[in-house]
Amino acid sequence: MRASVAPLTHKLSVAAMALLLACALAQPATAEESRIDSAIGTEDAPMLAGLMASGAGRISAAVALEDDPEPVVGSFTVDGLAYAVIGDGEVALVSVDSDVAALAAGLDGAGTGLLAGSDGAPSGEDSGSEAPTSPQPSPKEAPSDGAEGEEASEPVVLAVPESVEHDGATYSVTSIGPRAFTGCDADAVRVPTSVESVDELAFRGSAVASIEVADGNSSYSSFDGMLFDADLKSLLLVPEGKQGAARIPKAAEVVPADAFSHCASVTAIEADAGSA
Repeated sequence: MRASVAPLTHKLSVAAMALLLACALAQPATAEESRIDSAIGTEDAPMLAGLMASGAGRISAAVALEDDPEPVVGSFTVDGLAYAVIGDGEVALVSVDSDVAALAAGLDGAGTGLLAGSDGAPSGEDSGSEAPTSPQPSPKEAPSDGAEGEEASEPVVLAVPESVEHDGATYSVTSIGPRAFTGCDADAVRVPTSVESVDELAFRGSAVASIEVADGNSSYSSFDGMLFDADLKSLLLVPEGKQGAARIPKAAEVVPADAFSHCASVTAIEADAGSA
């Protein structure tokens, strides 16, 4: 009898160890591991280690990839501008059709989407003014009497709408996402009063030369085509397509060291008299 008991005991021990190993592979690590460790005898530990090393079992777990962009859920496109739903009744502008001319031809000029011309854009050249303004076009850019000259000099302004309608619902445009204007060749982008957040990479990879912020925006202002905070104290963003001299207003107190690092066509930086 004794001769048959030992093999049976050995078989039971191996079966129990296999069951424990299967449980360990099928479930994530928990506090129960300590109980499992104590249940496995020291004489079985080498065999368990051998099974793990041989590749007989494989442990897998979901690993978050930090560089993977989050999927855009609930996105839709209106007049060539793509939006993503970011909250109850709120959307972010995430991309713009690169064919600006085609978009401009298909809109009615009612203040949404692309507009041909710069009517309504803030303007002013008073060096002592601290209001969010943008300089007027130079005389050489003024439209001529001929239709051809007018076409050549008239800037194309992309006016981001305050709200958009989709599938029977109305959404407020409260944010502009990273690289939203990549590939956009509009001369200027007009930011509405509804926008509360503009990503610092929003204009990366675009030819946009000027940013204009609508009066009444509580988060941002613009000066000389650049984006500032509402009080004009901090320079936040310079579009890559900006050309010539960049003018810093008297009220500005903070200009990041890399503010112009992506602006190859900026030839000079000027500070208004009395600037700190």
